Amino acid sequence: MFCCPQSISTKFIDNYKECYSEKISKIIAVGRLHEQKNYPLLLKAMADITKIKPDITLDILGEGNQKKYLESLLYEYGLVNHVFYAGEVRISRNSYKQQMCFDDI
Repeated sequence: MFCCPQSISTKFIDNYKECYSEKISKIIAVGRLHEQKNYPLLLKAMADITKIKPDITLDILGEGNQKKYLESLLYEYGLVNHVFYAGEVRISRNSYKQQMCFDDI
């Protein structure tokens, strides 16, 4: 599993080559679907990653005002079979910590 920071910057994307590792098959992003989080950049990076690693998936957990826009990008970037929206998920912080790493939640 690969952990993304709470908001995606171009500096982070420049370093996403870690996703090419054979060990990583799933990326999980947790947060509001809001402009501040820069999910379009994450989806663009995901499109690049899937060209090299076609079995990788991205699960997005969250709701927000950008959901319809982001869903349209799935078709534009050819990510319909790679990116999945789980919606809002309410899990305790301790449960999260057992399953994944955090940037600063």
